[in-house]
Amino acid sequence: MQTFLNDLIRFQELELHYTAQYPLAEPLSKFYLAFGLAKLLKIVEEAQGRRIVFRQGQTAGGLGYSFE
Repeated sequence: MQTFLNDLIRFQELELHYTAQYPLAEPLSKFYLAFGLAKLLKIVEEAQGRRIVFRQGQTAGGLGYSFE
């Protein structure tokens, strides 16, 4: 349980930083159900400061992402 809470706090910090950097971007938490917390953390870390673009229909699950 502690690991989940730590991940949730880390995600909140990353999302606040991301939102400050890209104020017009969709909130990352909007994609929680599609990707889950662990995957969202990986996506944000993989972005390395780039803007994350979520797109419908890129994968079998129906939602994909890329970086700009």
